[in-house]
Amino acid sequence: MSADCNAVEVDDNISTRSGRRNRSKVLDHFVEVALDEYQCTLCQVENPIRKVVGDIPAPDAVKTMVERVYREVQGKLVEMFANVSSVSLTVDAWTSQNNLALLGITAHWIDNDRKLCELLLGLQQIKGPHSDLNLAMILVEVANHYGIESKICAITTDNAFNNRTMMASIVDQLKTVNPQFTMDRHVPCIAHVRNLVVQAGLRGHSQSRTSGN
Repeated sequence: MSADCNAVEVDDNISTRSGRRNRSKVLDHFVEVALDEYQCTLCQVENPIRKVVGDIPAPDAVKTMVERVYREVQGKLVEMFANVSSVSLTVDAWTSQNNLALLGITAHWIDNDRKLCELLLGLQQIKGPHSDLNLAMILVEVANHYGIESKICAITTDNAFNNRTMMASIVDQLKTVNPQFTMDRHVPCIAHVRNLVVQAGLRGHSQSRTSGN
């Protein structure tokens, strides 16, 4: 199978209590929205059932369909990543408005047509402390899920201290399957660096004006 950014196809052979036509409409709309450019995360789906005319599947049926699509897409992505030689990751952690601590992990690679591809691999809830070990375990688990742990060539994060210590934990956890991944593969986010420089400059300018008055 070619490592093509547009290679995912999902069938609609799913059994539910609703009619086949309406099941197909729900699944087709979900796939259309959720798989666009491989951004297959539920948070991007604007309630696929709203556009269905006729009988609406039961909640359990919709849940089954969503889980089926996820499993099929995950399997297709594992096949695709098997033909990718190296993958870079970007990682960021934040707290949502409903106070969930989340870790976003995005993969970047070049396909056989020399096209730059990117995919949100996971938006994982961080359970427990934001420690270097905990964050590293979440990232390595996601990488294992897609079979790319041996193909990670670089990881980009912001400059928070726990990200630097997280990298050391990742290096330790990958040392057997990915010995070439070392601390020098950590890439600080240049946009975050520039933001910090500007903020420091503005604070210094404000303080100099205050002391001058």
